[in-house]
Amino acid sequence: MREVWRKDFPWTERIAYFRHAFNSPLPRIAIEEIFQYFTYQSHLGFVQSDENSKTDETRKNLANVIKANPEEIAITQNYTEGLNIATSNIDWKGKKNVVVGEGDYFSTIIHLVNLVKKKIKVKLKVLPMDEDGFYMVDKAKDMIDDETALVHLVHVPNEIGTIQPVGKIFEYARKMGALTIVDAAQSTGLVPHKVRDLNCDFYSSVGKKWLMGPVGTAFFWCRKDLIEDMEPPIVGKHVINYDLNEVNLVKTAERFESTTPNHPGIVGLGASTRYWLKIGEVTVEASVKELIKYLINKLTEECDANIIGTKDTENRTGITCFTLKGINVRDIVNELQCKYFVHTDVRGLSTPTMIVFSGEVVRVSTHFYNSHNDVDRLIQALKEIKKSKWR
Repeated sequence: MREVWRKDFPWTERIAYFRHAFNSPLPRIAIEEIFQYFTYQSHLGFVQSDENSKTDETRKNLANVIKANPEEIAITQNYTEGLNIATSNIDWKGKKNVVVGEGDYFSTIIHLVNLVKKKIKVKLKVLPMDEDGFYMVDKAKDMIDDETALVHLVHVPNEIGTIQPVGKIFEYARKMGALTIVDAAQSTGLVPHKVRDLNCDFYSSVGKKWLMGPVGTAFFWCRKDLIEDMEPPIVGKHVINYDLNEVNLVKTAERFESTTPNHPGIVGLGASTRYWLKIGEVTVEASVKELIKYLINKLTEECDANIIGTKDTENRTGITCFTLKGINVRDIVNELQCKYFVHTDVRGLSTPTMIVFSGEVVRVSTHFYNSHNDVDRLIQALKEIKKSKWR
């Protein structure tokens, strides 16, 4: 099947692309539908009803991906927009702390620090990971109490790729009266899950990574019983009625969407999620896991690479980070791209929330249409780089 899928991604003929945790290339169908959108707009002008139908389709597709109700989905432009919707509705009275996870994305920390500094006596606590790269559930129970306003955790960390036990931690947090939000940017479209099984109040994710949508597309899920009591940071057109004294917002998550959305992006995201749903999450997961086993074995046995986090592929995703002893990470990534046309990332683990892990690593992120030949090309290039550096 991989050869069939690869025809939908023409660039695979030229390069081995392992940067899906940063941005995924769009499948052919998404490119075609975005092109059709601009062609239609250029020749016939803007038709509101058609754009609304595309938005509704995309919302339903996103709901199907995480097994949710479309009325609980707001289409946003990035993960942080969803985070802002959640944090702007927190009741801080009597609350003294916010718990975040080791490895939280830097924009999340910037947002929370900026928010918390404005709240008197509210502090950030960092939940550490163990040496295999998993949140320590017992420590979470020690940190979360009835004075905790918010618990924010990533489902899959950017730099480690392990699938975190957020459901267990959030279940306890809910008992303690804390609101919970999951950063699912690196799990949506890669790790099969039902949003309700995560026990979260809020869920924010992006379209540009594993769902293969355009940059500037994302979505926010809110637990249905919370929606009507929440105010959007920016009030747009989604109202039931209004007069000069009062505005009554719609009772769905659409209330969180601004007036004019990113229509071409939504068209592309609708097409890419339709494509993803056609392939199916079980097929995507099986393809990625099979390839990741092959990759980790090759890295360990043929390159003597130091793999960050657990090597147990049942508990990790298509994100694999590693180092090669004695070779600068940035030199590796630069040479892979410029000389061998193998695209990877440099990731830095030295952030304010990193406790167990530190330093820079090479990040390789594989999707379902990557092939064994792609991995072999990477491994051969790494072996040649090692040989040239040690000469």
